[in-house]
Amino acid sequence: FDHDLLGPGAQCSTCHIDDFTMTLDPDHIAAAIPQDCEACHTTVAWIPATIDHDLLGPGSQCVTCHLADYASTTDPDHAAAAIPQDCEACHTTGAWVPATFDHDLLGPGTQCVTCHLAEYNATSDPDHAASGFPQDCDVCHGTNAWVPADFDDHDALYFPIFSGKHREEWSTCDECHTVRTDFSTFSCIDCHEHDDQGDVDRDHSEVTGYAYESQECYFCHPQGD
Repeated sequence: FDHDLLGPGAQCSTCHIDDFTMTLDPDHIAAAIPQDCEACHTTVAWIPATIDHDLLGPGSQCVTCHLADYASTTDPDHAAAAIPQDCEACHTTGAWVPATFDHDLLGPGTQCVTCHLAEYNATSDPDHAASGFPQDCDVCHGTNAWVPADFDDHDALYFPIFSGKHREEWSTCDECHTVRTDFSTFSCIDCHEHDDQGDVDRDHSEVTGYAYESQECYFCHPQGD
């Protein structure tokens, strides 16, 4: 059909009101989308179509049209994480991605891992899953970015690396934890002055039971002093 045959002022809905009322993706009636079809569609085909969100009346809810998008999103799983259905809190009308997220929108008691289990499982430096890291992401990470991260509990639970003599003496975990899949394995004798066994042996010449071995270093120097 050549739409140019229609006179000036002809309304699309005169012919296409049935198309308008039957459309469910999105539901044009529920979303109060105007019947000015040409605002989104061309005379060549219904699809593809664009939408100027400014055409929607005040108080229009994104989820009226985008509930299916919300329900099918798995990265993160919006429904499982009980992310609010106020799409505009994270997304723009230009595109779903990129999106920002205000973690304060989540209710109290929300667990980071509900959304971020894939990141936990994929992390290899260090390997969180293999090393049995806790899934309380906020122990080490902030809500703005994964990096930098601080495992402050390391000082209290294991060995002082953020304080004491080892503060700022390392850059990455694998400098001490030489086996990425087993963080119970560590080395004290591969860095700075400890890597010369002769010097260390002489320093411990009067120490009974001394051995040039990392576990023995930790046994006698649990605080790194």
